[in-house]
Amino acid sequence: MNCPRCHADLETGQQFCIQCGTNVGALTLPAPPAGPLPVPPAGPLPTTPATVPIAVAPPAAAPAPAPDAFAPPTQPLPPPPGAAKAFAIVEQTGHQAAPVPDPVPDHVPDHVPDGVPVGVPVRVLDEPTGQFGAAPGPVTEAVPYPAGFVPSAGATPAGRGSTVLAVLSGIAGVAAAIAAFVPILRVRTDAPIVDVGVYKSNDLYLGTNLLIALLVVAACLIGGGVLAVLGRRIGAGLAAGAGLSLVPVVIIMYGGVDMISQRAEANAFEVAAAGGGGTFFQTRLEVGLWILVGAAALGVIVFMVSLLQAGGDGRPRLNVAVGVAGALAAVAAVAGQMIPGDYTTFSSNFDDTIGGHAIVYGRLGLIAVVAVCGAVGFLRNNRWGLGLALGSAAIWTWQWLSSVTELGDTPLPPGFVPFGSSGDLKPHIVTTVGVVAVLVLAVIALLTPQPKRP
Repeated sequence: MNCPRCHADLETGQQFCIQCGTNVGALTLPAPPAGPLPVPPAGPLPTTPATVPIAVAPPAAAPAPAPDAFAPPTQPLPPPPGAAKAFAIVEQTGHQAAPVPDPVPDHVPDHVPDGVPVGVPVRVLDEPTGQFGAAPGPVTEAVPYPAGFVPSAGATPAGRGSTVLAVLSGIAGVAAAIAAFVPILRVRTDAPIVDVGVYKSNDLYLGTNLLIALLVVAACLIGGGVLAVLGRRIGAGLAAGAGLSLVPVVIIMYGGVDMISQRAEANAFEVAAAGGGGTFFQTRLEVGLWILVGAAALGVIVFMVSLLQAGGDGRPRLNVAVGVAGALAAVAAVAGQMIPGDYTTFSSNFDDTIGGHAIVYGRLGLIAVVAVCGAVGFLRNNRWGLGLALGSAAIWTWQWLSSVTELGDTPLPPGFVPFGSSGDLKPHIVTTVGVVAVLVLAVIALLTPQPKRP
């Protein structure tokens, strides 16, 4: 007995086919015909059509189980396209405990990858080592710079407030230069005295080297502002020191104006009392003094703005030993003019009967500015501090040079009042040593910076 479906052999009484599972017990087999079986006709058998298999839909596949995120892969997968660059970057930073942003270079490479628009800043990563099939060579990736960062082409970026500093110091410098040539005081009277007339900077009995001193300050203010915009912090310090030193100079010049006015008034009344004539006397401050006052006020503002650049500039610090020596030299340069001479004592530095309150206090203020700015500037051991020391000593240095070489008719020594001289207008030898040392040490400090620490 066979299964009607798969024709497998069946045993008697078997209910189901062990091959296909057909319920053979429920099937009713037709009874065999009675009599002999019919004999097929002679001749070739008719051709039967080929059996057509019945298409049976395959059983629905069971849903694949969710992959275990913690199970290791059974076999390594090939790297996807573009994985070489990603793997190379991961390889470079994989040893770090926490992600650290890539340092931003201060230059833009000449080559730009395909697909990056013109003007988009890029940075070049380290060359891959050939791992994961990466080809050797620099990997260029388009990465935006941080907000506010401006890539430069090798030049040092300008410090904070450089534009404002340049504008203010430029105005102050031009004002100081103009005030050197315009009238500062006018004396009018009908009394026959010699003090009548218009006084400019070199006419205030403060030395015939005062006009050039104002021009030196103006050059430091303008030049320092330009250097600051170009990224040179020594320029910011130079403008700051020169602007700050202009304040005591203006006070001294006001003292000279007051001294001339009082002397002219006394002479006019003396001539009138003696019957020499004279009915009126008038003094007037001219525009030159007010321009100088404005320049000095701007100089103080320039100094405060320059403090934004007083910190580290990312460059190697200057030599510490040279800085200490420079600070001592700045103090010596001003201390020499306070050493008494043959006809003065140390207390003469504070005697206001010699030149009036304004001249004495202005002189002491100039000494303080040169000493403090010089010492602090050298001890800062950076380029801003060095500029501050040089700018504050600009007038002092010019007065020393002009008095030593006797430039002009009456060149007064540093500090205007020759307390330390011995009957002449030469500066004290200690002052000469200090000024020369400041200039020499400033050059040495620029040429011998400290090695930059990692």
